[in-house]
Amino acid sequence: MDRMSDMQWHRAVRGTLIAILGLSVLVGCVNLEPRQSNINYYVLSDAMTPVEAKADRSAQLPDSLQLVVGLRKIRLAAYLKTPSITTRYGRHEMHFSEFHRWGEDLGDAVSRSIAQSLARRPEIRRVDRVPWPDRTPHDVLVQLRVLRFEGEAPPAARREDRDDEAPTQGSARVAIAWELVDPETEDVWVSGQTDHREDGWPVGEYPALVERLDAALTVVAADIAAQMEAVKGLSASQQ
Repeated sequence: MDRMSDMQWHRAVRGTLIAILGLSVLVGCVNLEPRQSNINYYVLSDAMTPVEAKADRSAQLPDSLQLVVGLRKIRLAAYLKTPSITTRYGRHEMHFSEFHRWGEDLGDAVSRSIAQSLARRPEIRRVDRVPWPDRTPHDVLVQLRVLRFEGEAPPAARREDRDDEAPTQGSARVAIAWELVDPETEDVWVSGQTDHREDGWPVGEYPALVERLDAALTVVAADIAAQMEAVKGLSASQQ
């Protein structure tokens, strides 16, 4: 009986030592110190500075000749409903970056950027973004659908065995379909699509890509604003 008790005691000690050793290994593998995230977040351009706003206001037309615009919620193509910044390689391959992401909802960011660009123009008094109060009067409503909002690069830029160190040159592409709508009848007055590329993007340089996407949005806003004169005439004829 004593011999059996000694065997049981040795087994218990051995089991305890194994458990302690395993716990030590586990604690050693777990780093409890906070680590800096490798994810980079980006936003589109901020609003105008006060100096820019003052300069723009000084060039405005009388209120009676200006439009009040309502910008509806922007619709995104399905593949853009992700926080990851996207790059298209060739015609069909898409890359969703794990470490470079939008710091805000992309639809809201595009809406803010276009609204700011439109509001700078002298023929526009104000641009309201949804949600606005019920029965807010507008001269025209703007509907947008983002079809493309990404970097573009040749398929060779994805090769892992490339010998050259110079970055491949790509472009930023923005394609947005837009409609100018009668706020009373919901009839579409004018519709169109802006498909614009900003070249000279060093593939993989995400800050440079965001800058070019930002610049492309000003082209979209300019195309929409170019149709405002026609809308102004239609709006005035119904008053």
